[in-house]
Amino acid sequence: MAANAEPDSASTVFQAFSQSAARHAARPFLEIVPDTAARYGIEPRVLTYAQMLQAVREAADALRAAGISSGERVALLLGNTSECFSHWLALNLLGASVVPLNPDWRAAELEYTLSHSEARLAVTRSEWRVRLTEAAAHVPLSPLVTT
Repeated sequence: MAANAEPDSASTVFQAFSQSAARHAARPFLEIVPDTAARYGIEPRVLTYAQMLQAVREAADALRAAGISSGERVALLLGNTSECFSHWLALNLLGASVVPLNPDWRAAELEYTLSHSEARLAVTRSEWRVRLTEAAAHVPLSPLVTT
């Protein structure tokens, strides 16, 4: 930004991202590198700002359809994937809070975090659904699978 330029008037992370996406739609936003792709069984790729904005809107629609609204907490067990970032931004768009879950955590760590987070919903990948369901056996939580 130039020294004289006015800062953007974004008040949320999603608004700042959306403004950047409008200015840089065709530019690369996120790269899934080969090591990360191999770990999660996905293809290496580059997402543009426009593609990520579309993914964020789709994630927000799915979360809204699942009943998520402002002020609620949603757990994300998605690893270092584009889905994690798109859902994080989608939750920001909805005014909800992210409860990040690490895929390397043991069941006890997942259970502890879920039982203390007041998350109403958890978003995960299909290969982690059973693990998440078992860890949340005593928590009133619904898993939403993205892939």
